[in-house]
Amino acid sequence: MKTSPIISAAILAFSTFFGLAVNAHAQVKDYSFSSSPGTFTPLAAGDTISPMDCALFTNYDIFFKDKPIGFSFNFNGTDYTTVGIHSNGFIWFGSGNPALKAIAPLSTDGNLGGTGTVDGVVAVMGKDIDPQFQAPCGGILMATTGTGGDRICTIQYSNYRNAQSGTGAARYTFQVALHEGTNLITFHYGPVSPSTKSVPAQVGLRGLTNADFNSRFTKTDWDLSKSSATVDSTLEVSDLVNPAPGETFTWIPNPTSLRGVADRNARVTFPGLDDPQSEIFDFTGRKWAAPGPGSASVRKGLPRGIYFVKTRAGLRTLVKE
Repeated sequence: MKTSPIISAAILAFSTFFGLAVNAHAQVKDYSFSSSPGTFTPLAAGDTISPMDCALFTNYDIFFKDKPIGFSFNFNGTDYTTVGIHSNGFIWFGSGNPALKAIAPLSTDGNLGGTGTVDGVVAVMGKDIDPQFQAPCGGILMATTGTGGDRICTIQYSNYRNAQSGTGAARYTFQVALHEGTNLITFHYGPVSPSTKSVPAQVGLRGLTNADFNSRFTKTDWDLSKSSATVDSTLEVSDLVNPAPGETFTWIPNPTSLRGVADRNARVTFPGLDDPQSEIFDFTGRKWAAPGPGSASVRKGLPRGIYFVKTRAGLRTLVKE
């Protein structure tokens, strides 16, 4: 997913105008969340983090630290230029290292059983998973794309399986993407060929401790997941319940989000927006509507997701659920 440079610049300007450093004094529990359908686009090329080699039986329960992001990314109030990548479906920030066999990255406190300090965790499919050892083989790629101010660092796990399932059974391909400027985090899920055995995953964000978390829960439908009430909540992963190809989860560090309300005609109203010169944009910079006094009403067909409203006072974030 590409974020418009106009939107990126507006977000930064908005934060600066009101004296708010992006994510200052933030906690990951304050991040906004949205899920939306989409099209999964696999990385065409990138740095090989974990080789896609069917003969390499040592590239599971392994991590790779201090991988360059390609730009400064702010997570939970701190800027980072490197990230750690774990084979069990999560990345982390900080100078410490998680345990090799860390399989519950959100609910495990501190450094996830490892050493040093782990400042935060981003779990896209956090559970005990291994790369496939039957072609097409499993592995991890990393690439930073785009131009300055609008770059995206994408980490892609290709052809992973549940550690409990046999070789050739389940296959998962998914990405976690870090967005420059906006500090958005997006999860993108590709083709899924899951095992019949249910092996739930922890999916979401964790701060310095597991008391600060923002994760998802469902036993029936990823597209309709709910905010987790407890840090050990999971998303079901089985042959019946799994992310649809193209499913996108978005996390945005902006506590001023407004949530839209859809009426029977599928028009979406955002109460509280009263600037007649406001305009609503999506990530690509496409304009959807110009609000009128009292509210912002968007025409039928607005997909679920996160949008931005540019007003004379600054930028607001809208979440269509």
